[in-house]
Amino acid sequence: MIRKVLFTAILATAAVAAQAQQAFGFTSNMDSSQEVVNPAIVNDAFGVARCRVVVDTNGRHYIEGGFRLRNMSARPSAYHIHLGAAGVNGGVAVGLDGLFTTITNVGTSGYNVYFRGEIVGRTVGGTFFTPAQILARMRAGTAYFNVHNSAFPGGEVRGQVTEFALP
Repeated sequence: MIRKVLFTAILATAAVAAQAQQAFGFTSNMDSSQEVVNPAIVNDAFGVARCRVVVDTNGRHYIEGGFRLRNMSARPSAYHIHLGAAGVNGGVAVGLDGLFTTITNVGTSGYNVYFRGEIVGRTVGGTFFTPAQILARMRAGTAYFNVHNSAFPGGEVRGQVTEFALP
């Protein structure tokens, strides 16, 4: 009887822990036309970003995902999540290039980038944002992915973050 009660208590604790962990999915269609620069970038570079953010039971925020980039002018040298609405430049909130990353060349101008790590608080435009606040901006669509390289240090492709339901 004690074993049954203990087993039930363990299952209940595991269920509560599983409910406390949250996961969010994000995607973006990226291209050069979304960059906010003068003069405008006119080229065929484009990409897709997808990632998942998991908030664990301790409130830590982890991100894992990647980019599929094509027709880039140069190898990616930096990639970030910036805070800003469509058509508005904003500061870097998550330095994805500062996390664990791998870049695979898939042709003369194509790259696949994989990243994973922890989202930490960061000062953006003079305001400190916690990981939860960064996640809230991503969920609201007021954040964007940006991929930089030596040909376009300010960014060659950009796309607003859009949330999607994870299975």
